[in-house]
Amino acid sequence: MYLALQHTLRFRYSQPVFLEPMQLRLRPRSDGSQQVESFRLEVSPGPAGWSESVDLHGNAVSQIWFDELHDGLTLAASCYVRTRRENPFDFLLEHDAQQLPMTLDFEHARVLAAFLDAGDIRPEVAEFAETIARENDRRPLDTALGLARSISERFDWTTRPSGPPWRPEETLDRGEGSCRDLTVLYLACARKLGLPSRFVSGYQHQRPDDAKARPSEDASHSLHAWAEVFLPGAGWRGIDPSAGILTADHHIAVSAAPGPVGTMPTEGSFRGTEATSDLETSIRIEPVDEPDEEATPGEVLAEAV
Repeated sequence: MYLALQHTLRFRYSQPVFLEPMQLRLRPRSDGSQQVESFRLEVSPGPAGWSESVDLHGNAVSQIWFDELHDGLTLAASCYVRTRRENPFDFLLEHDAQQLPMTLDFEHARVLAAFLDAGDIRPEVAEFAETIARENDRRPLDTALGLARSISERFDWTTRPSGPPWRPEETLDRGEGSCRDLTVLYLACARKLGLPSRFVSGYQHQRPDDAKARPSEDASHSLHAWAEVFLPGAGWRGIDPSAGILTADHHIAVSAAPGPVGTMPTEGSFRGTEATSDLETSIRIEPVDEPDEEATPGEVLAEAV
């Protein structure tokens, strides 16, 4: 499937400020499950400098910096993405991935250490995870998917436009959470059970008939978060605890890291005495037959309004 996507961020400041260098993670990744056919990032006002790089976790990063005072900043990322994975179960697990705890060789264990660290997990979260593992006979894939389904079925989904994710025990106690809260809970449980997992930030284009896709209240979209679990033989596989599913061709991954901090779409600050800022975001996603060579994704989406 081909999707046209546009993500616009508008920062407004109460007075002219000096913008410190910013790190932007807005380019979707290209891998076996999705391919970016074109990508365009527009920055206004124009920065004094611009650099492209790859961060510690393999995410594409644009760094921009400025040399004057500004009272606003607009970032507009647009792209065509071809999503390839129609069948999320297109893999064969290795023998070592048939039972928890999985047996990882030295190299896998060394590389995956950060994705197995559950941190200071509370007893109630650990017991929740163990219950799911027992219900699924400690089979890695069944447990990973069963955990997502359990979170989707037992927890109410809510929208929280800002703020850091709640701690896993807080989400467990509340019985609700945003996609990032549910994902952080999922990561804690998965790692407690020995399932290497990481936090993913991206977008989801909802199927019209998919009630579990958590439809938004209008035609716009918002950033979405889910998890990826590493299974020998399958590699990193997306699992969405908000919907209780393995991800396929309706999810677009942008960045992944052990936790949410390494996946933020923008990182930066500004200097200005008593200055304040406001952020307005807009995300639009529409399916297209194929990329239009004569029109940008933004122009295609504008015509679809």
